[in-house]
Amino acid sequence: MAIHYDALGDKNPRAERIFEQVVEALRERDITPNALNFAVWYAYFNGNIPALKAEMDTILADDYGYQDRYGRELFDKYLLAEDSALADLDRALRHLMQSLARRIEQLARRMEKQTQTLSEASEQLAQPLDQERLNEITQTVLNTAEELKQDTEQFERTILSSADEIKRLRKELLQARMESMRDELTGLLNRRAFNETMAELTVAYEDRPDRLHLIMTDIDHFKKFNDTFGHLTGDSVLRYFAKLMLKTQRENEVICRYGGEEFAIIVKDDPLERVKERAEELRHKLTQAQLKRKTDAKHLGTITASFGIGQFHGSDDTIEAFIERADKALYLAKKCGRNQVRTEFEDSCD
Repeated sequence: MAIHYDALGDKNPRAERIFEQVVEALRERDITPNALNFAVWYAYFNGNIPALKAEMDTILADDYGYQDRYGRELFDKYLLAEDSALADLDRALRHLMQSLARRIEQLARRMEKQTQTLSEASEQLAQPLDQERLNEITQTVLNTAEELKQDTEQFERTILSSADEIKRLRKELLQARMESMRDELTGLLNRRAFNETMAELTVAYEDRPDRLHLIMTDIDHFKKFNDTFGHLTGDSVLRYFAKLMLKTQRENEVICRYGGEEFAIIVKDDPLERVKERAEELRHKLTQAQLKRKTDAKHLGTITASFGIGQFHGSDDTIEAFIERADKALYLAKKCGRNQVRTEFEDSCD
């Protein structure tokens, strides 16, 4: 994921200004300063998402104002699919660390000055002094020692609180990234994760393309099934198929929901015949399912799926062409009667 941001320590006046606005807004409204709230408020002050800004204006005009629950709702609605949202969370961490560094630097300068004052007082005490001067130096030492004690305690509090905040924000950032890669209905990786995985693996396997395969599969007659039993039951079937794939998932597979009733399995380091066996295994297991509708225990009938397999062609290949070949193989499986596995190297039903 490309995150465009100045390196830590570089100056970005506008980002600094927005960051300060966000911190002040969260403090004034007593809003939990978590990463999602930060991202939403940063986008609001940044103004780069007009729809989010308009909804935030409506929320803030309401008597109840902004509540913590809006953080998750607005993040999911406007920011979850945007790289910029996660960049904003990274920005929160970077600014927090910059702020910590500045406070440490300020405290360090104060402590250095206090240490110098104590050193000078020590040198003066080694010299002959009248009582008045001795009293002045003694008071200076006492005052400086007290300041040093307070600053040391503040320094410790700053380090501990900032470390906790950085840890918390980092945890939420990682969680947000995980959620942005996960399909809510099935729990599988989503289309975004599929795209990123394909981008990585097609580069990694340029010199061994015959070891990278893509299985595209979808449930047969799913629209008719939805029309007959309803979308909620249809969702249950999708979740069942997803769990079946996850339950039998191998270490060399990445399983994603590609869209609708279509799923994708990226398989590494297996020959084509082994990939076909894997698809056949899934196809057979699905046909053995005995699913019933929860509302009335009505049997849903035999559920089948068709499978198409594409093979990577190396450095001259493209991701789009790779997917298209697997899709064409899936289309052939549908054309030839459904509930079967076909590869890109087949062009007829024979």
